[in-house]
Amino acid sequence: MAASRISILGGAGLIAAAALALAAPPARALLDVNLGSETSIAVARRLFELGIPYAFATGYGDGFRIPEDLAAVPVVKKPYGAEDLLRAFPA
Repeated sequence: MAASRISILGGAGLIAAAALALAAPPARALLDVNLGSETSIAVARRLFELGIPYAFATGYGDGFRIPEDLAAVPVVKKPYGAEDLLRAFPA
């Protein structure tokens, strides 16, 4: 991943992810759809407002319905690899 200039910052719950997006906005983000009892939809909307490219990651296949206002957001299905991420975030 380093050769593609992709860094893994670590997982975060909804509150931590939202705080990160406000305090130190990333260049791009991969959001796990399922955060236990929550989803990352609110964080996705904030990233959109900030103009930060992002994609959703999900292990639910077609079982997760992305809200209509986020339908253009790329979805990376688990398990995924570097090529999947490069397709979600073209240079």
